[in-house]
Amino acid sequence: MIPIKTLDLKQVIVTMQGLHHNTLALADEDQAFRIISNNTYENIFSLKLTNAKTDKNNHNINFSLDGYYLAYTQLDKPVIRIIDVQAKTVLHSFIKHTDEIESLCFSPDGKYLASGGIDGKVFLWNMKRGSFISRFSSHPDYVAFLRFSPDGNYLISCGFEGSMICTNIHTKARSKKYKQHKSRVTAITFESDHIVITGSKEGEIVVMNYLSGEILARFMTPHGETRGLACDGKVIYVSGTQHSIAIYSLKDYQAIETHYISAPGVPSSLSFNEKKDQLIVGCLNGKLAYYNLANEDDLKKALEQKAYKDAYEVVKENPLLAFSESQKVFDATWEKTYEVSFSLLIKHETAKAKALLQSFQGVPGITNKIQTLLRDFDSYDRFTQLINTKKLPAAYSMADQSPSLQKTPLFLKVEGLWESAFEKAKGLVLEKNDAGTAKLALNDFNNVPSKMPLIQTLINDPDVFKDLISGLKEKDFKKLLTLIAQHKHLKDTSEYQKAMELAEQVFEDAKIKLKEKDFQTVHEYASLILNVPHLHDQAAVLNNYALAAQKFIKVYELKDYEKAYTLLDENPFLIELTEAQELELKWKEMIDEAEELAFIGKVKEIKGLLGDFFILKSRANKIGALLKTAYLVQIKKYASSPKLTNADIIKALKTYIVLLSYDPEIEIIIKKLRKLRNLELHLGEDEMEIKDDDVWLNHSNGNVPYLIFQSRH
Repeated sequence: MIPIKTLDLKQVIVTMQGLHHNTLALADEDQAFRIISNNTYENIFSLKLTNAKTDKNNHNINFSLDGYYLAYTQLDKPVIRIIDVQAKTVLHSFIKHTDEIESLCFSPDGKYLASGGIDGKVFLWNMKRGSFISRFSSHPDYVAFLRFSPDGNYLISCGFEGSMICTNIHTKARSKKYKQHKSRVTAITFESDHIVITGSKEGEIVVMNYLSGEILARFMTPHGETRGLACDGKVIYVSGTQHSIAIYSLKDYQAIETHYISAPGVPSSLSFNEKKDQLIVGCLNGKLAYYNLANEDDLKKALEQKAYKDAYEVVKENPLLAFSESQKVFDATWEKTYEVSFSLLIKHETAKAKALLQSFQGVPGITNKIQTLLRDFDSYDRFTQLINTKKLPAAYSMADQSPSLQKTPLFLKVEGLWESAFEKAKGLVLEKNDAGTAKLALNDFNNVPSKMPLIQTLINDPDVFKDLISGLKEKDFKKLLTLIAQHKHLKDTSEYQKAMELAEQVFEDAKIKLKEKDFQTVHEYASLILNVPHLHDQAAVLNNYALAAQKFIKVYELKDYEKAYTLLDENPFLIELTEAQELELKWKEMIDEAEELAFIGKVKEIKGLLGDFFILKSRANKIGALLKTAYLVQIKKYASSPKLTNADIIKALKTYIVLLSYDPEIEIIIKKLRKLRNLELHLGEDEMEIKDDDVWLNHSNGNVPYLIFQSRH
């Protein structure tokens, strides 16, 4: 595939990301930062930052998706600088990491920045206030990658050793940790809000539902270390250490083409531009290439000219056209041609059929079908003669060897006669115990190999059919499938077909009841079909959802928010419920306001705002982080006051440590106060133990001081 546009930036492109307004942000190794219009390919922002660390092996440069902010790490110290893109000035400087910063990432709405360091620590920053909010679960080694989920609710952090931690930033509840790779994650993208795709240094790709932990796919790519990943909803684009870009289907995660694009250099980044259906490739040699992914013009032209072999070649050249509307037209045209040709062959109008099929000759796959169709119909006259003379064993044998004959009206008529005869025989055996007359009814089919097992079972072991019929009547799929496992030929019975149709209908009805929020009925329906192999997994999902949703709605209506939030944390899929969305929206709105109060030390107001939510165990981590922020603000504000004695300060610090535990933030303050006020504070090992953010609730049961300095209550 040839790019429609190639730009030469002359320097190694170290990072690239698509932004809103059809723009592209990137940075090169020469410390130049740009935002480019994907319409004009011209710079709409450029800035050189000589103190910026630009390294292709790190991910410490990030733009907010609205293009308002640029975050980068300073070259010579662990400081994060935030640039106001429009003003080209430093808006914030974040100083908290004590060692090199490896990864930065803005939330989709630009409200937050996440940072990860070589020490494995992950911090969250509030962009409006330009302040630290909280720390998240750490990695045992350095943070290789950070990404927010598309909905902005979750932060995904990847460690050097191949682990991944998923945390809800609004609740900090129950971070989920996975070890999906054996080596460092080097690229990451999303298929949807809850499906993440990661690539490793070894070239392994893993597709995972990060809420449930289910791995949907795992495969190796042939291009070495994964350096770029992109997803367009149909395929995954993967680049490695070679010029080639591979594509994999999201339907079955199989390779469509391992050398789909030959880039003008070794790719360092990939970006999918949804507005223009383009793949943008940034390369280590400074080349930036734009590719139109599914231009249908040539395919449409071939279809208009009925040049179907040419149409196939166009799709072969660009496999993504297999997902296009033109491909659907191609498929529909072939199906109609086959159908008409089949009818002509039945009428013995072979020449017309061949002429009609000629336009598809030479198309791989279709050519074989044409040859099979024509070969099968070479024996159609003989097949007709066998049926008309009731030599059914030979006719069925011929149909087995020539499958096209099984679709002819003549064969379907015989199958109809068989079904009628067998139903009559079942009635005679099961209702009248008349096996002799039943044998006579089936006389024409007695020696047909595919029918003999059913006939023998009906005549010699009629209880099998009685059990089969009762199982269908009772919708006892376990009983039905156990019988069929013992007598595999029962799959050819009408009862089996009815059972499978019934199972499908029950499944569809369960989905309808799910939309109606009739969870009890969903549970009943899903339980019925759990034993149907091809529906088991989907039925289990429906059943689990119904049971959890039923519990959630009940506690939500009772306003038992503790249980409601606990259920929501344990079953994140419940967020699809309107009630859950309302609850989470209310929580987010309160947390946004509570964060603002925390930044000015207003504990009383935080507690008043959160009300009943303040003592929720499932939200204690997030509230604990807010209390830390608020109390630290109070300590910093009043610790230098001459009105406070060292004893007052020591008491406040110990109150903080008992309530919230020792942490790096309070450690820094204590060091400063020891110098500033000659403070003598001695802590035991148990007091210096760092604990989880929810420890405050166990100590206080929600009765926290509004001011950390008790003398100021």
